[in-house]
Amino acid sequence: MLPLEVEHKLEHRLEVINKWRYGKIGDVDLEMAVTKEHFRTPPEHLEYNPAPIGSKWGSHWETVWFRGQIEIPKQYKGYRIYYRHDSVAEKLLFVNGKPYAGMDIKHPAVLLNPYSKGGEQYNIYVEAYCGHPFPGVEGYDIRVRTLHSVGEAPESEPPLELESSELLYERVHITQLYFDALALLQTAKILDKNSLRRARILKGLNEALDCIPMHWVTEEELETAVKIAQKVINSLMKCHNGTTTPFIGIVGHAHIDIGWLWPVKETIRKAARTFSSMLLLMETYPEFRFIQSQPVLYRMIEENYPELLGKIVKRVKEGRWEPNGGMWVEADCNISGGESLVRQFLEGIKAVKKYFGYVPDTLWLPDVFGYSSALPQILNKCNIKNFVTSKINWNDTNRFPYDTFWWQGIDGSRIFTHFLTTRTNGYNAFPNPIVIKETWDYVQHKEIQNAVLCSIGYGDGGGGTTLEMIEIARRLKDLEGCPKVDFVNVSEFLSKLREDIKDEIPCWVGELYLELHRGTYTTQAKTKKYMRKLELLLRSVEIWASLAFIYGNEYPSQKLETLWRKLLTNQFHDILPGSSIHEVYQDAEKEFEEIEKELKDIQEKTIEFLGTKIHSDPNNNGYLICNSLPWERNDTVFIPNKEYSAAIDVNGNNLETQQTQQGLYVSVSLPPMSIIPIALRKIETINPSPFVNINDTLETPFYKVKFDKSGRIISLWDKEAHREVVKEGYSLNSLYTAEDIPVCWDAWDINSDYRDKIQYEENLVSSKVIEDGSIMHVIRREYKIGKRSNLVQDIVFYSKNRRIDFKTEVDWHEKHTLLKTGFYFNILAEEFKNEIQFGHIVRPLHQNTSWDRAKFEVCAHKWVDVSEADYGVALINDCKYGHDAYKGRISLTLLRSPMAPDMEADQGKHIFTYAILPHRGDFNVKSVVRSAYELNVPIDVYAHHKKEETTQESISLCWIDNTNVIIETVKKCELDESIIIRLYEAGKTRGFVNLSFHSELRKPTSVIY
Repeated sequence: MLPLEVEHKLEHRLEVINKWRYGKIGDVDLEMAVTKEHFRTPPEHLEYNPAPIGSKWGSHWETVWFRGQIEIPKQYKGYRIYYRHDSVAEKLLFVNGKPYAGMDIKHPAVLLNPYSKGGEQYNIYVEAYCGHPFPGVEGYDIRVRTLHSVGEAPESEPPLELESSELLYERVHITQLYFDALALLQTAKILDKNSLRRARILKGLNEALDCIPMHWVTEEELETAVKIAQKVINSLMKCHNGTTTPFIGIVGHAHIDIGWLWPVKETIRKAARTFSSMLLLMETYPEFRFIQSQPVLYRMIEENYPELLGKIVKRVKEGRWEPNGGMWVEADCNISGGESLVRQFLEGIKAVKKYFGYVPDTLWLPDVFGYSSALPQILNKCNIKNFVTSKINWNDTNRFPYDTFWWQGIDGSRIFTHFLTTRTNGYNAFPNPIVIKETWDYVQHKEIQNAVLCSIGYGDGGGGTTLEMIEIARRLKDLEGCPKVDFVNVSEFLSKLREDIKDEIPCWVGELYLELHRGTYTTQAKTKKYMRKLELLLRSVEIWASLAFIYGNEYPSQKLETLWRKLLTNQFHDILPGSSIHEVYQDAEKEFEEIEKELKDIQEKTIEFLGTKIHSDPNNNGYLICNSLPWERNDTVFIPNKEYSAAIDVNGNNLETQQTQQGLYVSVSLPPMSIIPIALRKIETINPSPFVNINDTLETPFYKVKFDKSGRIISLWDKEAHREVVKEGYSLNSLYTAEDIPVCWDAWDINSDYRDKIQYEENLVSSKVIEDGSIMHVIRREYKIGKRSNLVQDIVFYSKNRRIDFKTEVDWHEKHTLLKTGFYFNILAEEFKNEIQFGHIVRPLHQNTSWDRAKFEVCAHKWVDVSEADYGVALINDCKYGHDAYKGRISLTLLRSPMAPDMEADQGKHIFTYAILPHRGDFNVKSVVRSAYELNVPIDVYAHHKKEETTQESISLCWIDNTNVIIETVKKCELDESIIIRLYEAGKTRGFVNLSFHSELRKPTSVIY
């Protein structure tokens, strides 16, 4: 009979046996030197001092280099030899000057020689990072602690301690017995209590491990006992599964966040540690397969550790290292613009082709915070066949109904999608029988699929697979009682799975909304603003560079590729969403400033070149006005020149102007994608204002407006439509704050209970009219908001544009507080439209189901629109993404102020604009989408100097005749002299479009669209 406590007994005995796997040969003496620099090769020039065991070393942000000499004693001929270096630090071991393997708390010992001849000598250096301070990730636990690595690493503050530096030999017979017994014991744990297999495993293990003395004296005694025990265990290991056993395809993996709780510069070292470790495992375990999805890491390795890249190339050719992921980085898919997502694939695919001659077929995004329904179309057009993720498993309200399915996007495109079902550590799994069974248990439609994918290896901060994981996996290839396990190539696994179940695959239509991390639509507002502005600046730079290229100017391909890659790197799914430490955003803002400066320099030189083709003002008071949008644009342009009061077009016709203290506003009519000249004049003009502002009322050419004492709009009467825009008893532009401390993830989450703590901001300090003219009427209001913040807002009404702008500047100094603006529109609707990349989706305005209620904060890009059949209102913005709809109120989330992992998140000044656009008729592209683009895409103005040569009145690129179609991108082809034009249909309609080019474009040019 087995003792009742047999499982605990076996666990304890295995814990002891595990410690016997290695025997100590001796200590390795070390010296150490401290630096804050990052070196890519051992720095021999530093000043080294003796570092005995127990030495204390380092401080925050410092790196300590250890060095020593190893000689394997001759009596250890035939042994497997390891080097062990114990401390909580993340480390990179260099052997004979070359990066050899990463070391950390999960990779404490490194195989130095698989079969020693005795007498081998090694020169070693260990680069050990001391860690840095960070405040954690939870709003209720803000305290500074030290980060060494992600996961179970202690938060030990430096100076750290050198716990060991020793040369070890492996007792191979102990290793085999330990992993055999561990695999069997954990298999027994997943079996039913009444299972015969379970009973026999426990009986056999109890018999086998009882053979091994816990207090052995000699190696011979131990080896003899292990051989006896192994015979018993071998009989248990020979039992195999039947024909209906599910299969778990495993692949080595190391999720490496490009920036998160560490700056990007540390990621370079994390990649070197991880990649060198995985390469070393491949030398030992021929079955080991590994996937690494992010080409940006390969570029980092190429630039900093080129010898590692050469080794990776070899393993890719063998099919064991899979550079499959598609994107340049594992990018955010909520906030990134449509063209950015295309460029993620363009640059990602280009890079892996260059490095490895490999063509990826799978989008690998295990940890991204939601997935836009624009993705299936983009994936199809980039020849990506599969999509793998796991994050939807984190939903806080509803369980997603499928694990393997077709995902259908906004245009009807479908992509084969597979979820990693593992819950214990998710995409960072350890493949023991308990986790393997869990992975299979969470598969929902077992009647359809008999296999599921599981990625194994420590991650987030890298680290990757361990030899312990591979040893366990070896034993689960076909072990009775546990699902079958084997290493797979992800591409091949998904291809086979898709083929096996092709006739039964379910389909999910629409976005993959993550019911979690809703705060990431708003946190780190400056980063999000930079991203929107730089995406659109890149758009205009490429358009004008393409036009200049057609006219004979050189296209700046290499510069633009470099700038795009910098921007794409900062779209990583912990940088752009706002969930990284302060240092990440310091570095990102510096890069954004550099990108902006370089782009503006390129554009200025490009416009200067194009300006030579355009008529100039003989009085040398000319300006070039640039419209990169593909429709005729009637808009207002600001020229920062205070000396002039009038403007004329190229034919001498007067243009409407409004003079201000800062400069001159000019009403212009711009042809599509064109550059036109205007000139300023000192002419006395009389342009009467059409606006009437009396007390708390304002009449404009379009509206009659009433304000309450706090400056909110309580009535907006549309004079053309003869209807009220404001819901009775409510208001438009109601600013409100609320306490915002999520239960878990501070920077990531907004919890719905913020609605219980709303405080309307009614402390209006001052209100005055600052502009009143023929073009616009501007009311400036100043508020005290929150406990220590200020807000200044200019409300802009136009004489020829129905849009009402709210130009806002906030000096924000709140903690754990969010700021929103709410609008109660007098519209009866059950749903509202939300712009996403390359189109829009519809979301509910009600909370009928748990799925509806879970969407209490959603991501939209430049606009949302709520409409009846004959009337609607759009809410437009120039750099915001978080929106919500609740009990008739549509709100735009303006700012948050989490404290973890960045205690200074969103503090300081913010400048942004949002607007409302009441429109007659249902939603339409011409009214809403075009207006949103016009708010976001500025009309660029450049001084135009006098030229003597004959030129033309204006210059333009192309235009289209379908109002539902948007030209998003014009660029030079990567491979030849063609011009790429990327268009999309924005209204969910069908139709034809004619693309027309200016007759002056004489150069033969191939156009691809």
